[in-house]
Parts: sequence; C-alpha cells; structure tokens
Amino acid sequence: GDTATMVDVRVSVPERIRQLEQLDAHSPPWLAAQGGRERIDQVVDAWTGILDISLELPSEAYFSADQWHLAAQIIEEGLANSARHGGAAHVTITGHRDEGALALRITDDGTYDMNTVSGMPGIGSQWLDRVAPGDWRLVHTEQGTELSVRIR
Repeated sequence: GDTATMVDVRVSVPERIRQLEQLDAHSPPWLAAQGGRERIDQVVDAWTGILDISLELPSEAYFSADQWHLAAQIIEEGLANSARHGGAAHVTITGHRDEGALALRITDDGTYDMNTVSGMPGIGSQWLDRVAPGDWRLVHTEQGTELSVRIR
C-alpha cells in the first residue's frame, strides 16, 4: 500500500529482471565472472532488493577457484529456491573452513508448504547428490529452510 514503495518497485523490477536473466544458472560458462567469488558477489547483488541478503564468507585465499565456483552455483540456486519456493524475505549465507572444505550454509525465513511440493527430490537435490555426495543436507522448519553443503 505504500505509494513511494510501489513506484520504486515498478521502476526497479525491469532492471532486476534483466540482471537475473544474465545470471541464469543455464548461461554458458563464458558469461560468468572470472572467479567464483566474483560470481557470488554478482549473484548477491542481482538478488538484493528482491531478497534481503546477509553474506559472510571467509577469505578467498583459503579455497580453490573450483570450490568458489561451485559455491557460487550453489548460492545462486539457493537464492532462487528461497524466493521461488519458500517466499523468503531474508536469506543468510555463511561459510567457514572445515578441514580444507568450504562449509556453506544458506538459511532463509521462507515457508515450506508440503502442498506446493511433490515430496520427491527435485533437480537441485539430484545435482547436489552429484557435486557433493553425502556432504549436504536440507532442513525445513517453521522458521525457514537451511541448506548446508561441504565443498571439498
């Protein structure tokens, strides 16, 4: 109902949509930023305004380019799912070192409605089984959803 907010949304939404189209998970890899950490910043910037995002990651020097690249893909998928499936308003992304692995956690305040999902693993879950077998978990609670992934 806030008129100023509605005007801001009407003006900013087309630009955000153009940015998100550029960050499509199916884009050719040559369109991505050089480093995975740079890609994370691009993804977070594109989703900021659509989602309130808190980001706290360790130094880039602790992990390989491959680990950062995979983290960027996981974060991109996590933000899209938080907005699309959970209707989240706030997402927190944290990471830390765990025995050489990048331990990534994405939590949101969205709602998990069993009536809107099949209960079967989706493509994102199948993909995580391939890239982080045995090293990820997804938990839904009344407070939101948490995705934890260890990237080796």
